[in-house]
Amino acid sequence: MIRNIIRLLIQAILLQGLGRIFWPEVYIQDFASAVIVVLVIAILYKLVYPILKILALPINFLTLGLFNLVLNGFIFWLASSLMGTAYFWISSFFYCMVLALIYGLAQELLKKIFNPYRSDY
Repeated sequence: MIRNIIRLLIQAILLQGLGRIFWPEVYIQDFASAVIVVLVIAILYKLVYPILKILALPINFLTLGLFNLVLNGFIFWLASSLMGTAYFWISSFFYCMVLALIYGLAQELLKKIFNPYRSDY
């Protein structure tokens, strides 16, 4: 339980940092909004992403898995749409894909740093 809370806070800090790096294109109001956005993204990854992955399987097969980047960008765009422009906003779908790519790479890096021997973080 404590590990999940710490992971949530680290992901919120990561998202807040990415919002600062891509500031004119990505807007996050404050840290509380970042925590809520991370929760919304996690829920979307658990509920919507598996359905999208099954529906996009032929396209994913043809692009050798590169279409997953578009699906991840769609999840970020959907989270941005659900949160509203006052709390979390991404200007274009391109920045959704860039944010999803960097966010995913940073998550994997954090997994390797904080727990290098456990495979099911």
